[in-house]
Amino acid sequence: MILFQGAIGNAYISLYAPRMQYKDEIILATGVEPKENSKLIYEEVLILNLR
Repeated sequence: MILFQGAIGNAYISLYAPRMQYKDEIILATGVEPKENSKLIYEEVLILNLR
């Protein structure tokens, strides 16, 4: 099954195909490292649940 063909199909596919990983986009747009923050949030939640 061929969904899109020709120049318009290729343009449509390239428009919606990701060019870089989502986490890299977040880092570039916000300057925030998702992995580092997730560790901090996890530790804070653990501390709050232990109280």
